[in-house]
Amino acid sequence: MGSLGLGPVLAFTAGWVVLSLVSWAAMTLMVRILGSRLPTVVRKFAWLILMAKMVVPLGLALPVGRENPTIRGMEVLSTVGGASPSESGGAAADPGPRPLAALNPGQEIPVESLAALWVLVSGGLVVSRLRSVQKWRRWARRGTPVPTRWMGALETSRRRLGLSHLPRALVLVGLGSPALTGFFRPTLVLPPDAGFTDEQLAWMADHELNHLQAGDTRWLALVQGLTAVFWFLPGLWLSVPRLASAIEADCDRRVLEHRGPSGLSSYARTILAVLELTSSPRSPGTAMAPTRRQLAERFRTLGQVPRPAGLPLALLVGALVVTGIWGLNSPDPILPPGLPWNPGTVWWVTAPFGTTTHPFSGKPYVHTGIDIAERLGSPVICPWAGRVAEVSFEASDRGYFLRVDHGGGWQTLYAHLKALPALRVGDPVAPGQQIALVGQSGLSTGPHLHWEVIHDGKAIDPAPWVRGEPSVR
Repeated sequence: MGSLGLGPVLAFTAGWVVLSLVSWAAMTLMVRILGSRLPTVVRKFAWLILMAKMVVPLGLALPVGRENPTIRGMEVLSTVGGASPSESGGAAADPGPRPLAALNPGQEIPVESLAALWVLVSGGLVVSRLRSVQKWRRWARRGTPVPTRWMGALETSRRRLGLSHLPRALVLVGLGSPALTGFFRPTLVLPPDAGFTDEQLAWMADHELNHLQAGDTRWLALVQGLTAVFWFLPGLWLSVPRLASAIEADCDRRVLEHRGPSGLSSYARTILAVLELTSSPRSPGTAMAPTRRQLAERFRTLGQVPRPAGLPLALLVGALVVTGIWGLNSPDPILPPGLPWNPGTVWWVTAPFGTTTHPFSGKPYVHTGIDIAERLGSPVICPWAGRVAEVSFEASDRGYFLRVDHGGGWQTLYAHLKALPALRVGDPVAPGQQIALVGQSGLSTGPHLHWEVIHDGKAIDPAPWVRGEPSVR
């Protein structure tokens, strides 16, 4: 495998972190603005979709090794147009920003080291999660069979919800809140029925079986896994409690829909009663006893009749779309430092990128690359890995030329070569490989290399790769 410059790695990571934070902030703001106009089920799945988008940063692509040389940085190359060439034939006066990858060209990080760091931290968090689950399972093994009062409440709730069967259920002494835990085969753990009225047992049974019907334990387990793997995304961690609150609020809505709004006050008293008795370790699944923040949010939403969303709901969708577009159009990939000649080669720029005077017609025209004067027969080097996209000849302009595709929308073109290159379309090209010789074929005033850098079909100024490099004239 290859290595990556420190600058691109930091830029990529910073872009990912910022994207997650902006996504979280936008969603939080829109949820606050919409309030009761946003249905709880929409809020739950909006957070799930947003968190999925955070871990799949569209538009950010970090290369692995030398096969994919494109790196997405935090700085966008600007196309320099209308630049007047200097009288000496040097580069444009304002060549634009230098690629971020060139900030510390001597510092490189092996890909294996980056992967090892990621796996090490992720593995530690996964082990921590598994130890928590194992601790809960050991505690759950002390469970006793479900007594008659609990079983009656569960059966009544099962029939009301239309479930085919009840999950495995246990009673744990010392447990204050019922909880549903497990991914493939959820288990319902219940507190002793002493201290609860039959009505409160019915509300708790409805609550947990609604979680089971909606598959909420699986969503929470997947989210916990995501935070362990993508541990460096603060927006993801901040979204977890928001999602948990949305899941509980949606469960409350379903419970009251099945039982009717007349039981609102009784249901609220049940939540408070469960909270007073809760002193057990938090379950890795769903639990009826909320945190203080969840409790305040649930009581705000309990019994609220959703109003027509209209424009506010459109704003929420718009916020998701905007953050998605930002991910799709996040900073363009920047090719690492590289020059189309060997170090120590005698060279100088004779024609810059942009508007200049045609050497034969004397009229202004747009020069889509830079002309680099070198000795006839000097080697032409391809700085980056890629594949040959075109090999051809134009007598009236470029002469013998070759175009290489580097992936990610990036291509480079080499023209006025001495002869038709031996490479063919589709041939792989390695970084630093000699691909041709400097010539003066086509419409040329002397031996030189015409070099173009192309992104998404549009020629951009190659000056950022040339600026700061020593030249001899």
